[in-house]
Amino acid sequence: MANPFGPTSPRLESVNIEPMLVIAGGSKLLRDRAKEYAYGLKKMEGKKVDYIEFGNEELGFYNHNPSSDATEQLLRIIRDFMDNLSNIF
Repeated sequence: MANPFGPTSPRLESVNIEPMLVIAGGSKLLRDRAKEYAYGLKKMEGKKVDYIEFGNEELGFYNHNPSSDATEQLLRIIRDFMDNLSNIF
């Protein structure tokens, strides 16, 4: 696993990063790392990052229960994100 915010990592401020959707759920460790990553990028000028957290859902909930309300909500979020991308480009 790479840590883009590690002490020896190259700076990302000058890297052109397309809008990004970061979705987290499941274990505290994974959720905290995803949140740190998303908010680290958000702090940089010009980086468009949306962070969505499904804290009450287990990791991979959309695979385990594809007809759940949470999965339906996730699919709507992804669709809306993609629709917004098509308006940008």
